[in-house]
Formats: sequence, structure tokens, C-alpha cells
Amino acid sequence: HAPGNSIWQRDLAAALQGDWAMSIMVTNVLDALPYLDRSREILLDLTKRDTNNLTWQHDLARLEDTYGDVDRFQAKNTKSPLTHDGYMASAYQHYYASHALRARLAEIEPSNVEWQRGLAIAYGRFGEWFYDNRLWSEAQAYYYYSLQTRTRIASRDTGNLFWKHDLVIAYQKLGVNCSELKDLKSAVQHLRSSLSLAEALVAVDSTSWQWRSALAESRFRLATALLEPSPVGEHVKREATELLKSSRSLFIEIEQQSGLLPQQKKWLN
Repeated sequence: HAPGNSIWQRDLAAALQGDWAMSIMVTNVLDALPYLDRSREILLDLTKRDTNNLTWQHDLARLEDTYGDVDRFQAKNTKSPLTHDGYMASAYQHYYASHALRARLAEIEPSNVEWQRGLAIAYGRFGEWFYDNRLWSEAQAYYYYSLQTRTRIASRDTGNLFWKHDLVIAYQKLGVNCSELKDLKSAVQHLRSSLSLAEALVAVDSTSWQWRSALAESRFRLATALLEPSPVGEHVKREATELLKSSRSLFIEIEQQSGLLPQQKKWLN
């Protein structure tokens, strides 16, 4: 009833994204896309009405990330090479659009932590895109940019657990990518950093599903990297075995208490 009311329009855009998230639980991703499309139309209109409203640009950047994630998901689940390439090209365009928006926000307000974190997210998305395309050298650069940015953010408030969790993930991504590059020394180094941070999170709050999941995954990732070289020394093999056992035990606890994500179930099995 009030299309000119910007606040209500933004609320509607957010609600449509919520509808999309609920819809994909009962239908396929493509059938749920109209919710995202309508939300994007609203956000594009809002950003045109007021080009100086940074919050609306941030909203649009997040939506571009979601589109890119959907395209990457579709690419992984198609058997057609041509269709795969089309989805990946589309994902890159969305990530590029998101990065452009986030870089502008970070440049305008360099002290705004949310904008800086958004830039780290954009770097990470590019890293994942290149990783999916087996372009590991390119992925390494973007994962490193993301880690650098997240490290600066975390240093502003060493007690912020969410920013520490961001670092856990950043070190994991970098470590796994180093394994693909056969830089196993760096892989283990980064994954040990991830594990140390995850242990610190659980030490503060041992009931958090998110922190415990991060710890279980960090143990699994490090164990996998330790077993990469051939042959593996006995002391390394013992450490990796203990990490795998403790990772599995923790995943089982999490599954019994609150459930696991599909990828976590694969690791458990």
C-alpha cells in the first residue's frame, strides 16, 4: 500500500529472502528463486533512490553473494559440462558485483567493522570459486586476503568469539588449499592455527553447536593434512589417529544432541 516507504520496502526484501530460505527446505532451489528475484528488484530500486545509503548497498551485496552461492550449488549438481560452466560464470558475475559494492563501502568507511568483514567475505567467495575450478594458486591469493582482513578485524576486539570463529574458517580454507598445492608444511601450519582457535572457543563455551562443530572439523582437517605425505612417520600417524578419533567422537555427540549438516555427516561416515 505504500511503495514509496523505503523502510517497509526494505523489510519486504528481507522477508522475501526469509521466504526463500524456508522454501528451499520443501522444494528445489530453482523453484524458490522468484523470492530472491523479487527481493533483488526491491533492493536495486532502493539503491537507485538513494545512492548514499550504505546499508542498502550492503543488503544488495549480501544478496549477490546468495545468488553466487546458488549458482555454485547448481554447478556442482549438474552433469552437463556446458551447464556447469554457465552456472560458474554466473556465480563469478554475482561475486564480482558483491565485491565491487563491499570494496566501495570499505573505502567510504574504513573504520566500519561490518564493511571490512563484508570485504573479507567477498575475498573468501572468490577463493571458493577458484577452488571449485581447481585454480588453487588463484584461490590461495584470495583466501590469504580474506585471512589478512579477518585478522585485522579480530585484533580490534580479542574477546569477540564470532570474529575468532571467522578466523577458524579462514585458516581452514587456506590450509585445505595449501594441501591441493602440495605445500603440506603450510597446510599443517594453518590448520594447527585453526585448531588452536577452535579449542579456545570451546573452552569459553562448550555448549555452542557452532564452536564444537568448528573444533570437530578442525581436528578432522588437520588429521587429513598430517596423513598426506607418504610415508608417514609413526609419531605423526599417532597424532593424526588421535585427532580423527576425537573428531569422530565430537561429531557423534553433536549429531545426538542437535544434528549434523550433510557435509559433516560425510566426514563422520
